Amino acid sequence: MNLDKFLQELDLKNPPDERTCKQIYGFEIGNPGIAEKVMRMYEEAGLWYIRTLYGVYLEDQQAKERKTALEVSEWYHEEMKKRKEYKEHFIKEKMEELINRRTQNGS
Repeated sequence: MNLDKFLQELDLKNPPDERTCKQIYGFEIGNPGIAEKVMRMYEEAGLWYIRTLYGVYLEDQQAKERKTALEVSEWYHEEMKKRKEYKEHFIKEKMEELINRRTQNGS
C-alpha cells in the first residue's frame, strides 16, 4: 500500500488498531513527519487521545526492537566465540601435525 492510499483510507472515526499503528510506524521510517500528520488528522477528527494510544504502541514496538537487538547481539557474540574456539582448535591441531611430521622425519 502506498502512502497516499493509506492516508485516504484512514478511518478517522475510530481509533487505529495495531495494524494501522504498525503502518503509521512503517511509513514514518521512510517518510519522517507522517506520524505527526496522521496524529493531527485524528485529533482534528476528535480523537484527542491518539498521541497516547500511538505512544503506547511505539513504546511496545521499541521494546520489541531492543529485545531483538539484544538477542541478535548475544547470538553474534556466541557465534564469534565459537568461531574463535574453532580457529584456535584448528591451529593447535595443525601445529601438532606439523610437529609430529618434523619429529618423524627427524628421527
